Amino acid sequence: MASDEELFAAWARGDRVAGGELVDRYLGALQRFFSGKVANVADAEDLVGDALEGCIKARDKFRGDARFKTFLFSIAHYTLCGYLRRKRRLPPTADVQQTSVADLGPGPRTLLVEKRERRLLVQALRSLPLMYQVALELKHFEGLSRSEIAAVLDLPEGTVATRLRVGAQRLDEALNALAESPELLRSTQTELEQWIREIRDRSE
Repeated sequence: MASDEELFAAWARGDRVAGGELVDRYLGALQRFFSGKVANVADAEDLVGDALEGCIKARDKFRGDARFKTFLFSIAHYTLCGYLRRKRRLPPTADVQQTSVADLGPGPRTLLVEKRERRLLVQALRSLPLMYQVALELKHFEGLSRSEIAAVLDLPEGTVATRLRVGAQRLDEALNALAESPELLRSTQTELEQWIREIRDRSE
């Protein structure tokens, strides 16, 4: 089976079949990344398309010294920040990392899930400043290492380590505040571990 990097190189040369295979591999991950941070399905779908288009436009910047997945999520993160600046009518250089995506309004229709524990997790993650939400999701849901997250966010590894530590603390605080009972809090913490396993299993 061709590697991500081989498929991307072929796609960059105009091989649509290779491009289609690569998109199939990462479509779910990109949908997951954007759907937790935008207010409607249409915006999430547009951002997925924008990120994939951005990969092709930036193909000359991919040197193969990192995984394609790291490159892809760096483009996705850049795309997301641009979207949030436009939503808030901020200048292109404005930092959106300090605010949470919950500030944009109600939770996204794309994340209507049946389990109350998962609804609680989504609500808690969305309440975090974007700097923590993105770092935690890249680690737990996408399986990126600290060095890879640093590459995605263009930050020193030490800063990423701090964001992961503080983010985990903030997530625990948010879950404690949102859970209606100690029993729901415990089941939600267990559900997070199960959710991570499910995502990892689907990605393999």
